[in-house]
Amino acid sequence: MAAGHVQILGQLSFDPSGGFVDVTDECLDFVEMKARSCKLTLSSARRQMAGFIDALSRQRTRRQSLLGPQSPRPGLLLVTTVDTQVGQDVVFEAGRHGVALFQAVAYEEDGFVTVGSFVQKTGFADVPQQFAFPSLPEPLRM
Repeated sequence: MAAGHVQILGQLSFDPSGGFVDVTDECLDFVEMKARSCKLTLSSARRQMAGFIDALSRQRTRRQSLLGPQSPRPGLLLVTTVDTQVGQDVVFEAGRHGVALFQAVAYEEDGFVTVGSFVQKTGFADVPQQFAFPSLPEPLRM
């Protein structure tokens, strides 16, 4: 899977020129992309998931969110390959800190990379259980 650049400012665009996220205008949510055949746990990658959850739990006063204009809670949106699992310790910690956790699977189909719908892992009733970004499939580059 190609690395991508996601720019979030009222729309989502995928540009396979780099592997980073550009969040603008004080957005409340984090988007993380993982292409690893493993289980993401709180201790993975030097506690990266724990750090995301902690940082997001401190951002509850901001208003703009990918989940809507007045989202009641921040969200951690994970884009992964199909063989990446999210550990229950990550789901529990996100829930404990009031952070909505979502996972979407990126997949290749006919030479294009597509990101599926985001499915909520935490089970909060005040955020969508599932949603999709309006985006076009991008050509796979090796």
